[in-house]
Amino acid sequence: MKPWQMILAGIISLGIGSLVYILDRPVGIFSVFGNGVEGIGFGSMGDWLPDAMHPFGMALISAGIAGGRAASLRFWAVFWGIVGLIMETGQYYGEKAAALIPENWKSIPVLDHISLYFIHGTFDPIDIMGIILGSTAAWLISTIHSS
Repeated sequence: MKPWQMILAGIISLGIGSLVYILDRPVGIFSVFGNGVEGIGFGSMGDWLPDAMHPFGMALISAGIAGGRAASLRFWAVFWGIVGLIMETGQYYGEKAAALIPENWKSIPVLDHISLYFIHGTFDPIDIMGIILGSTAAWLISTIHSS
């Protein structure tokens, strides 16, 4: 797989995960259509699909930017899997996890929202499964890519 193909596949993967939030989730931050669009439903797959697509897509994008080698994809699959697991576990611990965030992160864009994510997010074991599935899928693609 060429680097640009990895990047494109990663962007498409993130787009698919985003569609769940836009089309299928109830009213919330990303809901454009109220309680979802009638006739467009991801069913129970929508419960974990965004969590699988994030580490999968980010691993592909990161590896593509890094040159597209299989070893790079394996590294990024593990890296983004760990990031996802930390973020999901942080939601389980909520305020306790938020208290561990360094004070100076509050002045860094994006990182300044991690505490709120931990406090207001909802932990779901199915999300853990999705994260592991997405990271594993990226790892498996790296083994195919190297052969």
